[in-house]
Amino acid sequence: MLSLPAKRAPLALFLAVATATQAETSASRFVEVDGVSMHYLEAGEGDPILLLHGNPTSVNRHAILTP
Repeated sequence: MLSLPAKRAPLALFLAVATATQAETSASRFVEVDGVSMHYLEAGEGDPILLLHGNPTSVNRHAILTP
């Protein structure tokens, strides 16, 4: 079962991505959420969207959707 901090992690990651400046090329970044380092990618322009993958998949599943 996920702890309360782990349940807040997707929201914190969304806020980090939503407030980040968009880069012209993809940028690999990390954010710390409740002591856990989480990886995210910034790519493209326009309004931010959040794509979450499930375990054991990776962000590569969303490659067709990103610039």
